[in-house]
Amino acid sequence: MRQRAREAGLCTRCCKTKPLPGFVICSPCKVTTIGLTRRRRQAIQKHAELQNIVKAHERAGDEASEHQLHTDAAQWYRAALNLGASTRDVRLRVTEKLAQAYFLGSKPALAQPFLDELANAYNSSSGNNDEILTTFCRIANILWVNARPDRSLIVLERAIKFIDDNGLSALHRAEIDILRVRYLHIAGRPDEALTLLNTMENSSEIRRIADWSSYCEEKGLEAALQGRPQEMHAWFKRALAPAKGESSPFGITGVWVQYSNAALCLGDIRLVKTCLESALRIARQHQMLWRIPYLCAVYADFLSVIDQHIAAREYLLEALAYDAEAPVLGELIVSIGLPIALHLRDRVLVERFERSVMQMPRKRGHAEYVNENIAEAQALLYASRGEYRRAQTFLHRALPSAQRRGWQCWEYALTAARYGVATDIPLLRRMLARRLALPHSEVVRACLSLFDGFVADRKKQPALARSHAIDAARQFDALHWYGYAKLARTLLPSQAAVSSRMGPKLLPSTDVQAALTSREREVAQLILRGLTNRAIADELNISPHTVDSHVNSIMNRLGIRSRYQLADIFNQSSEIL
Repeated sequence: MRQRAREAGLCTRCCKTKPLPGFVICSPCKVTTIGLTRRRRQAIQKHAELQNIVKAHERAGDEASEHQLHTDAAQWYRAALNLGASTRDVRLRVTEKLAQAYFLGSKPALAQPFLDELANAYNSSSGNNDEILTTFCRIANILWVNARPDRSLIVLERAIKFIDDNGLSALHRAEIDILRVRYLHIAGRPDEALTLLNTMENSSEIRRIADWSSYCEEKGLEAALQGRPQEMHAWFKRALAPAKGESSPFGITGVWVQYSNAALCLGDIRLVKTCLESALRIARQHQMLWRIPYLCAVYADFLSVIDQHIAAREYLLEALAYDAEAPVLGELIVSIGLPIALHLRDRVLVERFERSVMQMPRKRGHAEYVNENIAEAQALLYASRGEYRRAQTFLHRALPSAQRRGWQCWEYALTAARYGVATDIPLLRRMLARRLALPHSEVVRACLSLFDGFVADRKKQPALARSHAIDAARQFDALHWYGYAKLARTLLPSQAAVSSRMGPKLLPSTDVQAALTSREREVAQLILRGLTNRAIADELNISPHTVDSHVNSIMNRLGIRSRYQLADIFNQSSEIL
């Protein structure tokens, strides 16, 4: 048609009007063409400008991440995605960074939809297999943060199916299997975890996996559960060697926490302290906004074991001060904090934790889930009010979960011995007694003595209860588990309960940064400079009375009697670290 218009001397665009001399289009069409060209150039220029803004936002997010400002980084990455002027590759890259920033920030659950988006994007195209499997692993981690380890295992089973369907190597399978071992432990299925771990030992690919640190970590925990301390230490030393070189601090803190759990199984209370302080120090250095309160709660639990409940409450308050939202964190703080608050008779904290535990089923949307640690805390709460029937109900509901987890639920078992259903007690005792056949079973032996003491007390057998309580107190004192020793002495007559050959002693801190709050660290630094309390008060713009309180707290936490010993503690901490 345009050819015929050209032959007829008409405009080649509208084919109706004769063009101007020397042109092939008419004047109106020329104006339209110029306008379209201008708008097209403007659109291209605007798109380029938006791309530059996206890159600038991404760079700002990268810089914030480098300075451990994860919340700010997430805001920059989110703003970059909202502009919508990115290519697919850029969007996927920024989405991955955003998910990581959320995971390390105060609200890790916000990473879930972006990880799902990555998984869908990779599945709908021929993406990199390593990227797809990495996304599966990150989704599993987020589901654990959401207190759903069962869902984590489902995601990892999908990853195994992906490996099988795409004919990927045994190396990829080993990477996923080691994460499955971890979540089988968390989900309370230790027997399945041990079976899978033993199967992996026969794999020729095991030493080549990138997550070799996690494999060593699980082997170390297995050695601890089997009562083999030397083997346990050897495996965790291997786990920490590559972990220290990782760019992500999450894996490093995870190894230290697992090391502390293994040490607790063997009753090595000093090692537990060192491990937890190291994990807390790393989390603070990298400003992991939900991991810090998590580790503060774990450290508070340790302090309650050695009967330092006042210091434990301070760490709980620090954990609560963070504006962090993660279901696994909420469950942990409540399960640890409620018994401590009950012990201290802190009504405000008790009421706060009670409100939190009542809201948990509604928040999580699956009321059938039973956490034995939460159930134990609730049982202690109702028992303190004389509502023993309700305490029994909570403990009985959690029995299947505790049985799957095994003898490690000694806190639950001891509470059940005091307040649980009578028919559940023989099952729990057999669960604990199975550990006695293994070497280095001092912890469970002490727990069994206390367990039998509580049972005898319920059966109105005071002589037998007193005998078991004396044995339990002696064994717990030897382990430095002074909190449990004190609990055992509640079964003794009043005079005997007060006397103790080995009174509670605060173990010297091996990590000053973890042991002290931020304000106490400031005061400690000024003490090292030789300032008096009044000079410190002027420097920090606080009252001398407040400085006195901080100094007393520092000495109590670090296990020292004089401020002049503080320099030695700092030097010792530097040597260990």
